[in-house]
Amino acid sequence: MDMGLRIMLRSRHIFILLVSLMEVGIGLYIEQAKKPIAIFLQWVATTTLLAAHGLFVYAFFYEVDPIYVPQTPILHKAAYLIVASVIMHILVRLEPKS
Repeated sequence: MDMGLRIMLRSRHIFILLVSLMEVGIGLYIEQAKKPIAIFLQWVATTTLLAAHGLFVYAFFYEVDPIYVPQTPILHKAAYLIVASVIMHILVRLEPKS
């Protein structure tokens, strides 16, 4: 097996572990928001994180072909979804308490 492909296959599980740990962390520390818009934003953020998890698992198996090694488009989209989810959760956390 080519060394680049071997390294790529070894490192992909780290992303799945990252998103799993983020889900556990959010699940432990999340507090239900009071305002309807904040509740909706929490729901969207959590759904986005779950979608990222699904994309990471899909990319783990789909982007094995050497033609995907330099680009990894699905992996990039999943990483962007994680960033969006974290930003949305932070915005909900920063909402003024009434």
